[in-house]
Amino acid sequence: MRRRALSTLRVTDLMHAATKARLTAIADDVTSDEGARLESGLPVAAPTARSAATHWDFDAPSYVIDSFISTAFPECPHDSLIRIHKAVVARLALEHFAPEDELAPSVIDRYPAFFERLAQFLSHSPDRGYRFGFFVKDVRYALGLTVPCGLVQLDLRYRIGPKLVLRDIRRSGSARVGWNYVAASAWGRWYNTHIDSRDMSEFSPTGWTQSFSRIADMLEINRAVCGAAGVSWYYDPKVGDISPNLAYLRRNQVENGAFSLRLGPGAQHTANALYASRPRQTLYEAGKYLPAGFLIAWPRSRLIAWTRSADRAAEIERAALPSGATLAHYAPD
Repeated sequence: MRRRALSTLRVTDLMHAATKARLTAIADDVTSDEGARLESGLPVAAPTARSAATHWDFDAPSYVIDSFISTAFPECPHDSLIRIHKAVVARLALEHFAPEDELAPSVIDRYPAFFERLAQFLSHSPDRGYRFGFFVKDVRYALGLTVPCGLVQLDLRYRIGPKLVLRDIRRSGSARVGWNYVAASAWGRWYNTHIDSRDMSEFSPTGWTQSFSRIADMLEINRAVCGAAGVSWYYDPKVGDISPNLAYLRRNQVENGAFSLRLGPGAQHTANALYASRPRQTLYEAGKYLPAGFLIAWPRSRLIAWTRSADRAAEIERAALPSGATLAHYAPD
């Protein structure tokens, strides 16, 4: 698909007609009074939520929208509020989608299937299945704050604070991370990577590499962005020893120009790391493994160079999953 300027790119260019109809039905699943409240309040709440994305908190835009819903519908029972949350996400996607960066053709090509999955989830998930964590991500998708790159989703605005670097220098006694931070001009804007557990169909070394190839496409046309960074328990070097099938998630980056910061343990890292993994659970219960979060930051030039390298196919082959492994073994984030 040819590159299109943001001024001419409409959300209807990114979805099939059937998807638009499905999202419209979700958006219209409100009473006339509810619809009037949404039509008067959402045009104010949406730009406020977009502005909140400049904050370090990934959840900030959804808090704005959730606060608007709670204020506009104070008398609604829980089940009705879930229905309204879904209607709001659909309306945000149809009426307020506006990515701040130019989208690479390879990312634009992901959108029809991406929006179709979102519409199907909103249509078919029971109210009790629409957890707030999903709503947090869906608000970002609908506003264009997070864009699809395959297995990996990409937040368009992220910062790596110098306090994290200074803390790592004090902990490790090494200034190497600080040098890498300065060399990458890392105080600027970064992309942030994460995985959505609702779509793990591409969780493999090949899917991982293809996602980063699309991220490289985004970096090539959005030159002000420093690179791509992500935080997860599976970036802990110990995970590669315990679960070798996951080693490539860290290795491909740190062996090709990325730098890493230890953020430390946390309840969410523990829950995600122990999910559906008997080896990690056993070691944790024996006091031999404490999940910890790590940040990996891959500067733009080195990320682009790796994804364009002729050795990429060999990297994929070396990291291939063993026969019999299934995605059920892994908790993505």
